[in-house]
Amino acid sequence: MSATAVTAASIVDAVAAECSVERSAVEAVFQQLDQGLSPVYIARFQRSTHGALQEGLVRRLMRVRAQFEELDRRRATVVKTLEKEGVPEKTLERARTTTDRFELEDLFLPFRKPEPEVQMAMDRGLGGLADEFTKRVKAERAAEQAAEAPAAEAP
Repeated sequence: MSATAVTAASIVDAVAAECSVERSAVEAVFQQLDQGLSPVYIARFQRSTHGALQEGLVRRLMRVRAQFEELDRRRATVVKTLEKEGVPEKTLERARTTTDRFELEDLFLPFRKPEPEVQMAMDRGLGGLADEFTKRVKAERAAEQAAEAPAAEAP
């Protein structure tokens, strides 16, 4: 099996399901985007090809497609790394077929290499120092998320 099981056809299906739009309309919009047409032009002047989708929905289709394509690129990297590690076929198959970025990263997490500073500390037998490095990074990330949460809720 190839490194990525997700194809252009399955991306179209996933985008259609995510945005609650008919598959044929998604295909028509993607063809027009690939031709270089702007979302505004597609929404206003190409209505007959996609069923009169609004401009906002065309832009959303474009964004969701980009997200799935990025997921596909990340999946290729993760699956290649997992194959080198010799993980069970069940885990590889889940990595090949998932459409959730967080699930893919969760599958990869146990096999991810630590940060260089942490790895150097561990190699030198300084496990406690490695724990301090990761504790500080985790605290910084938690503080960043806490600072972003109130800003995201503000109108």
